[in-house]
Amino acid sequence: MISEKDALRRHFKGWRTQLSPAEHDALSAALCNRLMSLPVYQETTWLLGFAPLAGEPDIRPLLQDALLGGRRVALPRCIPGTRELQFYEIISWDELIPGSYGIAEPPADPARLWQPTADALCIVPALSFDRQGQRLGYGGGYYDRFLSTFPGITLGLCPQACLQEKLPHDLYDQPVSVVVTECEVCDRRD
Repeated sequence: MISEKDALRRHFKGWRTQLSPAEHDALSAALCNRLMSLPVYQETTWLLGFAPLAGEPDIRPLLQDALLGGRRVALPRCIPGTRELQFYEIISWDELIPGSYGIAEPPADPARLWQPTADALCIVPALSFDRQGQRLGYGGGYYDRFLSTFPGITLGLCPQACLQEKLPHDLYDQPVSVVVTECEVCDRRD
C-alpha cells in the first residue's frame, strides 16, 4: 500500500513534468527574484544552496548573485556510505563534478569544508512545503539529518502551486524557518 507521503511525492513530481521549459524558467526567476529582495537573503554572510535536479527551481542565478555580492556560497556533498551531507565552499559553478545520484557536487576539499555558523542561510530543496515550514523531500533523510544541527536560518523555495496548508510529517522531519513562493513569504520566525 502506498503511503500518503509517497502519493504526494508522485503528485508533485508529476506537476513538475507538466511545466514547459519556459514556464519552469519563469517560475525559477520569480522565486529567485523574490528571495533576493528579502532581508533574510540580503543580510546573510553564508548561502548554502544546492545543485538543482530536473524540475527543481533553478537557483544558479541566485548563487551567482550571492558570489558577485561578496557572500560565501557552499553546496552539499553526500558522504559515501551514510545518509549525511557536508557543505563545501564554491567560487564558481564550473568547479562542480558529478556526484552521488547524478547530482553535481563540489570537490571534497578539506580547506573548503563549511564550518557551522549562525550567519548562514540554507536553501533546502523539496517537492513541496506547507505554511508551517514542513517539507516533503525525496525520502532519503539527508537534509533532515543536516538540519537537525544547523545553526542558521533555513528556507524553502516553493512554487505557489506546491505550497500546502498542511503536509504529513514524522517526528524526525525538520521544518524550515521560511518558505518563499513567487506570491508570498511564510516566515515562522515572526
